[in-house]
Amino acid sequence: MRIASFILPLTDNDSKSLAAVHESVRADLIEAFGGFSAVEISGGWKDEETGKLYVESSVRYEIAADWSKLDRAGKPRLLNRFFNLCGRFCEEASQIVIFATAPDGECYMVAPGVTEAPREIAPREGAAEPVSWRALNERLADAA
Repeated sequence: MRIASFILPLTDNDSKSLAAVHESVRADLIEAFGGFSAVEISGGWKDEETGKLYVESSVRYEIAADWSKLDRAGKPRLLNRFFNLCGRFCEEASQIVIFATAPDGECYMVAPGVTEAPREIAPREGAAEPVSWRALNERLADAA
């Protein structure tokens, strides 16, 4: 077993409570994985364009599972379900992206519309794909 996790803020970008979203998230995680752990955390980031510092309270959800289980098509069933749910939770919480960590420790910025695991974990042509933190930093460095 290994742990995958994602972070979801407690409020949206207009400071409105996401309590109903978190209630739905918890129900969906129980249905999909049989359980979860949730820890309230605080984190921050700086908008490079404006210099504004954002600090927000969030919940880190952790799921322990045997991520190697495959579906009938030979794809990693639980891992695809995890990234699919992250994409959906991101949309429901009106976020641009949410931060997720795969069971192998790689970090991803998951946007709405992501439907399955990244190609390096589970290849599939044409699927919306999370962006690894490393790749995102490389893109930003190249653009600078």
